[in-house]
Amino acid sequence: DYYKTIDRMYMTPETRSFKIAVLDTSAALKNAAVTDDEVKAFYEENKETYALPEKRSLEQAILGNEADAQKVIEASRKGQSLEDAVKTVTGSPKAYSGKNDFAKEDLTAEMATPVFSAAKGDLAGPVKSPLGYHVFKVADIAPEHIPPLAVLEKDIKQQLGEEKAGNQIYEITAGIEDRLAAGEDFESLKKEYKLEIYSVQDA
Repeated sequence: DYYKTIDRMYMTPETRSFKIAVLDTSAALKNAAVTDDEVKAFYEENKETYALPEKRSLEQAILGNEADAQKVIEASRKGQSLEDAVKTVTGSPKAYSGKNDFAKEDLTAEMATPVFSAAKGDLAGPVKSPLGYHVFKVADIAPEHIPPLAVLEKDIKQQLGEEKAGNQIYEITAGIEDRLAAGEDFESLKKEYKLEIYSVQDA
């Protein structure tokens, strides 16, 4: 009676003995070569997906108050660089944050609207943010464009090669599964598929 109350303490866990078959996929990978014509055809069919948005190279200054921001704009319009205008107004270059490239989605709507409405060389702002008052100068504009095939060729070839190899491996493994389901075992398939068979006991 006592044993019945504690029998779970002596329970032996379930174990299973099984075989693992490891498929050498090197042959499939070797057969996954992608031709230049395949790369070109894929590029032509999908080039729109590679389109890069318009970007603007912006110089930026962030001032502590709107009055200084307006003075920086005025000094810059009179011929000073944005950095020199910041030094003239504030006595220090610290408020000048240099030049960086931005797509429209990289900026808040309040900043993007004036910046992407301006022409190359124009000033935009001031725009208020939690950081202060932003003044922008459009240094350069890179229009929306699709990179040429030469730029994308390597990545496309790799992508197509991986897809082709994946499809071939799927077909091989599906064939193995079908034959196992039909009653064959790993040993009968070992030579044909170059399988490495491992037995695991009582795991």
